Amino acid sequence: MAEQQKQTQTGKGFGLALMDRIQNEGTIHHDAVRAVEDLTKRNLICYTAFLKHPASAIIQEDSQLIETLLRSVDLSQYPDTLDLLLHTPGGDPTAAERIVMTCRAYTKSFRVIVPQTAMSAGTLVAMGADSILMTETSEMGPIDPQMIITSG
Repeated sequence: MAEQQKQTQTGKGFGLALMDRIQNEGTIHHDAVRAVEDLTKRNLICYTAFLKHPASAIIQEDSQLIETLLRSVDLSQYPDTLDLLLHTPGGDPTAAERIVMTCRAYTKSFRVIVPQTAMSAGTLVAMGADSILMTETSEMGPIDPQMIITSG
């Protein structure tokens, strides 16, 4: 343990230590989320993807992860409200529907915030909300379901 802390302090292993904190602690962005919640007076969860990564698409398992998150956070501070900050290149349209249904199961007022990009299945998630909040430079893309066919 002391060796791991020493490596983190010297910069060696910093990326791995940060990813470990994000994946295992779940506290890395709490201050930013709280600041947004204080401003909007609404509960906030985030779904963001690194757009250049080939595995950044919305997939079926994402609704399960979102439900786990919703069960683990205190939604009583702003009852019956939920904002989903969404940044995604898209993905599976059925998974997008499941995300909407999961979020709606935990709130009466569901809003999607698009700070940058919500394409394809991300657009479907946004359209499933009661309202969409975007900046002047945010973009939502066309819904373009694609069939991936592999051959031997």
